[in-house]
Amino acid sequence: MNDFGSDIMNKRNIINYIVLPLTIFSFIMLLFYINRLNVIPLRYCYIFTFLEFFLILFALIFNKINSKIINFISLFIAVVVLLINSFGIYYVRHLDKFLDNGFTGDIIRSSTYYLVTSKNNNINNIEDVATNSTVYYYNLGNNKDEAFSKTGNYNYVLLEDLNLFFVGSINKDEYLLVEKNNYNLVFSEVDAYDQNNFKIIYEFDIKTSSKRNEEVKDVYNVLIVGKDFGGRNDLTLLVTINTKSRKVLFTSIHRDYYIPTYGTPYNDTISLMASLGDDVVQKSIGQYFDITIDYMITVYTDNLVDIVDKIGGIEFCSNQAFTTTHAKVLGTYDDSKGEKVHIKKGCQHLNGIETLTVARERKAFYRSDRQRQENCRKILMSILRKILNGSTLLNYTSVLDSFNGLYQTDMNRTVVTTLIRDLLSDGEYEVLEQLADGYNTMGRRQQNKWPGYVTYPDENLTKQIKAKIKQVMEEE
Repeated sequence: MNDFGSDIMNKRNIINYIVLPLTIFSFIMLLFYINRLNVIPLRYCYIFTFLEFFLILFALIFNKINSKIINFISLFIAVVVLLINSFGIYYVRHLDKFLDNGFTGDIIRSSTYYLVTSKNNNINNIEDVATNSTVYYYNLGNNKDEAFSKTGNYNYVLLEDLNLFFVGSINKDEYLLVEKNNYNLVFSEVDAYDQNNFKIIYEFDIKTSSKRNEEVKDVYNVLIVGKDFGGRNDLTLLVTINTKSRKVLFTSIHRDYYIPTYGTPYNDTISLMASLGDDVVQKSIGQYFDITIDYMITVYTDNLVDIVDKIGGIEFCSNQAFTTTHAKVLGTYDDSKGEKVHIKKGCQHLNGIETLTVARERKAFYRSDRQRQENCRKILMSILRKILNGSTLLNYTSVLDSFNGLYQTDMNRTVVTTLIRDLLSDGEYEVLEQLADGYNTMGRRQQNKWPGYVTYPDENLTKQIKAKIKQVMEEE
């Protein structure tokens, strides 16, 4: 009898002095982090609090009863609740950290710059470049002075047309200071230039910071651009969100859409406009559609590979069968180095590199970039659905971590958490779609320098697009 009583007291002591205090503490901490996260609707928080409170209460009551079975039930309830709270704290804290890293504080950007010369130049590093040498520079923007200080004391000459250097410098001891994306852009756009004729003798990065847009609105426009490894905008999607009417309007914009470039007298394609900076792209599209673009999200498409693999692949559905002309390769346009991807009509599972290859594809379609825009939208929605359906819980932290290199945005945390809470609270938004299109022809691109393929906007369609955006924004 004494052993029985002692056994019961031991269980009570374990529960009273170890398990229950830890359970109550974990409960308080979880509520603290849930409140700080601010994405879970209040009614769900109330339900959770009510259920957990009564479970802890039952554990306390059962602990007072002199019964092995009842005491075991008390201990079991307390341990289960403690484990649930511990996992909850782990997941909520990681999400909280992710939101802080991605949507708070100043926006830090890093740009890479090259000092380039002819392969026939005997100089192979910057230390051997004479101080009186002429260094041409192109489109350094606000980073010009810092780029000069990092390069050295040379005779700097502004180059208005980047082509002039590559046309005349193959056999000359001349130098070019240029941003990485502009350098790569030349060789991807002009077949007459051979990158093997030039060499990079110095490379450096410049980091800049800018203030985040802290404004919070009920109605706002978000510009999503997808950049390839060369810095071009391959995907352009304007998203109009009205949290009052619970409507989302997706306006897909052709990458070769040929519109006035903000701050210049020239038209350019949205794809090549990227060489002037994301702010120019944002202002140009806002100006063209007579709206304010409140936030911008830049998605780096090569990083899709990692996140798609982390979530276990995606389902991609196509209304036609096709084989990609692009190969399964990263960081190059040389499609001879990898195999192609065959997509059947209907739905299929894609891994990371297959997803990227499909996202890049346009030549396999009669509708070209129009079909690519549609496919990219499908891919983004498929990734979102896969993440939201809970199937990624086992590698939840690695999935969130993989987002770090996928995007950059000036959206603030309050806008993001409010939208998530709204979706969780009242279900899905009504989703509307439209395509900004036009007719294909030849035009002068890259600020009137290079002839190439462009899409002139259909003026009547543009009027309809503007009217639809305005309608969604003004609905109550």
